[in-house]
Amino acid sequence: MSDSKAEKIIRITSIIFAALLLAGAALYLFVFVNFFKNDAVYGGGEDIVLYCSRLLAGGYQIYHSSPSIDAPFCYPMYPPVHYYFLVFTHKLFGDSLIVGRLVCFSFVFFTAAMIGMIANIRSGNRLAGLASAGIFLFFHPILVWSGQNRVDITALMFAVAGALWYFKFEKSRFAYLFSSVFFALAVYSKQTMLACFAALVLSLLFLHAKRAVALAASWSAISLAAFFWLNSLTDGGFYFQMFGMHQAPMLPGRAYAMLKMILSDGMFLVFTALALLPSASRGKLKFETAFALVSWISASAALSYYGSSVNYMFETCAALSIGAGCAVAGFRENKVAKAIVLVLAVAALSQSVFVNLREIKNIAIIAPRIAHVRAVNAAADELKSRYSPDSMILYDTMELALDLGWDVRMNYVKYSEIGGVDDNVLIRMLNEKQWDAIVMSYDLENAADTHKVAFPKFSGKQLDAIDANYVVDRDFKRKQNAFTLFVPR
Repeated sequence: MSDSKAEKIIRITSIIFAALLLAGAALYLFVFVNFFKNDAVYGGGEDIVLYCSRLLAGGYQIYHSSPSIDAPFCYPMYPPVHYYFLVFTHKLFGDSLIVGRLVCFSFVFFTAAMIGMIANIRSGNRLAGLASAGIFLFFHPILVWSGQNRVDITALMFAVAGALWYFKFEKSRFAYLFSSVFFALAVYSKQTMLACFAALVLSLLFLHAKRAVALAASWSAISLAAFFWLNSLTDGGFYFQMFGMHQAPMLPGRAYAMLKMILSDGMFLVFTALALLPSASRGKLKFETAFALVSWISASAALSYYGSSVNYMFETCAALSIGAGCAVAGFRENKVAKAIVLVLAVAALSQSVFVNLREIKNIAIIAPRIAHVRAVNAAADELKSRYSPDSMILYDTMELALDLGWDVRMNYVKYSEIGGVDDNVLIRMLNEKQWDAIVMSYDLENAADTHKVAFPKFSGKQLDAIDANYVVDRDFKRKQNAFTLFVPR
């Protein structure tokens, strides 16, 4: 291919590439509007995050070492940084999922801007920054998950801020060490947000070993100090909630299925290849290479856990965005290579348009979500008219608890295996029919047959005790289909 022909291809593909990135950013307006049309819980975790932030705002300590069925059941799942962001914003703007989603949406664009700045610094090319920011917003896990009221984007924002701080001050004698504060905030937003920090330290080992050791030591000191402080304040509850409660099994078959689905989006394969190109920006991509590899490895392991989803790909999306953005803007001298890179990038983005449209379809289908909100409201009104909070046990119905303003009394956790409440205590209370009603967010008959697969944390004895002593209220079930109410036999 001649240089003149390559230049023509570069001009055409650059225009298409820019148009596709603008279209991808425009999809966020669509997602934004649909997320804010109602406050139905969209995905797993939104209800838990809002529930925990409400408890914190009310002065309740959410990290307990011995969860009790007589107190608000709280499984915070994550460290406290994002929760306290919500406590602060709730005081300013009100207590709702909408406010939490607004916080997360704003963090998406902060993160995209910082990713662009890193690519700009690493490549010395402003176009790399624009491309990287646009590519980041185009990845479907970011598009669909980052606007939910969850901890993921907060954690990624701090991880990216740590990398940006380091590269802004890497020539300083000591200022670069402050990046460890951001990396610590990342891991105290979501405990698995480690790939960016690990990649930076790993890449520094081959360039500035002393800096790598200093950065690792600084981060370790901050993280350990925060851990011991939180654990002391909570009488060991922080350790228990972060480690003792995480008993989900690893399922290799699940990881395979998830990765197969993720890789159906050509962006991941093509941009991984581009991010790993050794000569994309004059040999400056060693951090990017490490970030891409480490994030893929960590995400692949995390996807094997029960309950995981593509939100564990956030760091991978950030890594590929930086590396691929630099590659797209690179190869200034080699016109043929640049043309090939741009053609591949445009092909990947074009195919990904269909993936993004498929992924956001569920967000766009507002009618079922509105129907679900109505069902939750109907269930709450009916329960309020029949029972007091003390006479009813909510069994994992976080969403209904949010609407009722009542405490969740139990969750599908097999306490006897993690050192919390003995199952026998709960079973005895069920056998004595201590509660006038039990509410679940699923059908007991199906759960009893499939709980070992669908609910690996759930105690079958609990289900059997409920089945033996309580019966489904069919009239309540006819009025709404979101919850199942059990009353004493």
